[in-house]
Amino acid sequence: MAKTIITSIGIEWDAVGVRAAKINISRTGSKAQVQVAGLSELRGDFSTDENLSGGMKKIREKISISPTDRVVTTLAGKQVYVTQIPFRKLPDGELRNALKLEIKKSLPFEVAGASIDYQILEESKKGDTYQIVITAVPGVMVSRHLHMMERLSIKPWIVDVLPLSIANSFHLAQKSFAMGLAYVIVHIGSTVVNLVICGDDNVPFFHRSIYFSSDEIFGEGATVEGKEIEKRLGDLAEEIGRSLSFYEKTFSTKNFAGVYLEGEYLENESIAAIIGAKTSLTTEVVDVFARLKQTSNAPKGKFEVAMGLAMRNAQ
Repeated sequence: MAKTIITSIGIEWDAVGVRAAKINISRTGSKAQVQVAGLSELRGDFSTDENLSGGMKKIREKISISPTDRVVTTLAGKQVYVTQIPFRKLPDGELRNALKLEIKKSLPFEVAGASIDYQILEESKKGDTYQIVITAVPGVMVSRHLHMMERLSIKPWIVDVLPLSIANSFHLAQKSFAMGLAYVIVHIGSTVVNLVICGDDNVPFFHRSIYFSSDEIFGEGATVEGKEIEKRLGDLAEEIGRSLSFYEKTFSTKNFAGVYLEGEYLENESIAAIIGAKTSLTTEVVDVFARLKQTSNAPKGKFEVAMGLAMRNAQ
């Protein structure tokens, strides 16, 4: 049987960094083998579209993106909306418009120009309703992203949203899910922490963004010292705890499997220690590379989302 080889690249970024993971996927029939071909990070100020475009150009050169590579990117920010709801069964042609109306009041932006996608969970297809995960992003945000990538001669194969990218990377690292347990993933970004709760198809998906300037505390130009670091980490842990309490009340569950960490500065053990102490849950740094039986010298947690994006072409 002929072997197909695909080069896939995942790219994710925030205000101070662009990270890319490059993998080679060898596929024979339904079996896929993965080999990490490179990891690259660029640090700088990427808070403006102009700076981000320049950073993307440099990362394209560093990771050597060719026209035949399959590039997967992700969108992040306050205007990225993800939720899970039960919804009545409708024909595909009617469902998207019905979902737009359903989430209209909850969106932090105008629904008229929104780009909406949805996924019907496999275990919910019986009966009169589905459990559906819905994503919505302002159409202008998607267009701006695609135009920027087009100017760089990069055509994304897939454009994801960060909350689902975080969940997907965690799924890669997790061998299996205990039935009914909610897994809490905390992604530490430079200025925002994204909290995602997921599990098997019976566990409602939840996402919340929490402002937290980790770069100000742990970055190269850190301005926070001593007890103030512990105080800010404590405040973050309390916000996470409040989110878990909200989840418990909303979905009538207290069955949390633990807290799983991804993102920046996780070599600093105080992050996991304080979050674990405040939530009374075990903490663990996600390691996609170990699950894929790949070696990496990268700090644990840093490239997990980029790897998850790259692996979209292997699934």
